[in-house]
Amino acid sequence: MEIWSVTRLNREIALVLRQGVQLRDIRFEGEISNFKHHRSSGHWYFSLKDAGALINVVMFREEAAEVPFTPQDGLRVQARGSTRFYERDGRVQIYVSEMQPAGQGSFWLAFERLRQKLEAEGLFRAENKRRLPSFPRVVGIVTSPTGAALGDIIRVARRRNPSVRLVLIPAAVQGSAAPAEIAAALARASRWAGADVLIVGRGGGAPEDLQAFNTEIVARAVAASSVPVVSAVGHETDVTITDFAADLRAPTPSAAAELVVPEREALRLQCSDLGRLLRARLERRLAEKRRAPALFQAERLLRRPRELTAARRQELDFLAERLTAAGQRRRTGGRAVLAAGAARLRTTGERFLAARERETAVLAARLQALSPLAVLGRGYGLVYDDAGALVTGVAAVRAGRAVRVRLRDGRLDCRVEAVREFEPDGE
Repeated sequence: MEIWSVTRLNREIALVLRQGVQLRDIRFEGEISNFKHHRSSGHWYFSLKDAGALINVVMFREEAAEVPFTPQDGLRVQARGSTRFYERDGRVQIYVSEMQPAGQGSFWLAFERLRQKLEAEGLFRAENKRRLPSFPRVVGIVTSPTGAALGDIIRVARRRNPSVRLVLIPAAVQGSAAPAEIAAALARASRWAGADVLIVGRGGGAPEDLQAFNTEIVARAVAASSVPVVSAVGHETDVTITDFAADLRAPTPSAAAELVVPEREALRLQCSDLGRLLRARLERRLAEKRRAPALFQAERLLRRPRELTAARRQELDFLAERLTAAGQRRRTGGRAVLAAGAARLRTTGERFLAARERETAVLAARLQALSPLAVLGRGYGLVYDDAGALVTGVAAVRAGRAVRVRLRDGRLDCRVEAVREFEPDGE
């Protein structure tokens, strides 16, 4: 019996597999495992497995470039390829030419191709997304007038803020005519420019029921809208091309109304809190202003401004006497020096006193400006009732009662002839 080498054995096995027509151009399904992307060559190497077996798979760069998704471990796929024997390692491999996610077929592939196309054009860029208005007055709704989504949006919006106006821009949301109608409704809303924000969508359904929102014409109309658009298509698990093109995606139509319409009661409470905060700050400022005159009056220099200068004058006289006495004791030789020193000292002291007197005058002028007597000097008067209480309004006195008026230079004893309140216009 002839003895074969391992190389020949593998070559013969490979030849048999190549000749096996039933193993060429086959379709199969399995779960991806041990996926590796060879960066330098661009080829993909992974395994496909099911509950009972596993086989190695190779997909070269040219075929891999046509796959519209990124493979990953655990993803179930359908593939098309041919079985070959890799002689060097002695193992059977499947060389795949096509691959798509299992159970989604052409619908999913069309979705992914359109998404990648529009994304490459920059239609979904985050920097192009617009913020929703905080306080919309008019909300436009692009949906079917007979669908459940419209009722959900109206119910939630009315509960949150009945003052927000809702405007329906009707359009079919299912069927062959739906994409063109939705795009036309969005364009009409943009030209109208009466809405502050738009909600576009429909209720849940099968993937084919949502197909209108996976079309290029609707995606471009959403991106071209002059008004911010909220996408509200189907249930939370449903994802459409419109979601990527919109400024914001809502998981459901009801959630869209929650996001768009502010709650009136929450706004009222916020305004109330801001009013209390403003009032507290104003009261603090007023209290600080009212304490300012008292702080000025508490200063000893302002209450008795001449005390400081008098003390300095006495010190100056004392020093002058000492210098004079010293000069008398040392009449010879040092009289001129002492006289010059005394003159310089006196000049310095007088300058110091003059500066202090100027500061005192400035502070006294400020205190005088804060004094109520300064107000009286401008022609105003203070009115007191017969009990000595200050009168701040006409409601505190009656006709015939005696009052005293304090003026700048004296007091007037008067009697009230009549009491008249100002009209609303102040006359």
